[in-house]
Amino acid sequence: MRAEPINPPSSPASSPASSPASSPASSPSEAHRQHLAMAFLSLFGSMSTLVCCALPALLVTLGFGATLVGLTTNLPWLITVSMYKEWVFAGSFVLLSLSGFMVYRARNLACPIDPVQRKVCLVSRRASVITVSVSFLLWGLGFSVAFLAPLLL
Repeated sequence: MRAEPINPPSSPASSPASSPASSPASSPSEAHRQHLAMAFLSLFGSMSTLVCCALPALLVTLGFGATLVGLTTNLPWLITVSMYKEWVFAGSFVLLSLSGFMVYRARNLACPIDPVQRKVCLVSRRASVITVSVSFLLWGLGFSVAFLAPLLL
């Protein structure tokens, strides 16, 4: 009588190497790249609020009205974006919040064991936190100039 193996060999489809958890798209370095990309997108989102609303107010406050006229002449879309500043600020706040959540969630992701990759991982994580923090500060500056300053004046 032949003995059957207790644990039959697993098929290649069910091996741990081909599971979704170990695919390249979900590796720690890919996750860090995604978080870094989201942080930079949030920075550009907060910059859009500055361009549409805070920059024109700053130029007029500093006495550079002619510069503002030249800016709106060369960039006519600036007036259209300024007309919808509530939507611009709401959309950028959603992007910033999503980015902040992703950076917060990534704070405990494991970095690679390789010293070089680990250093890159830690530096990109720190850069993400700094970028999102600066983005929130810029967004707050734009919000205060666009919505709070008119209430005070």
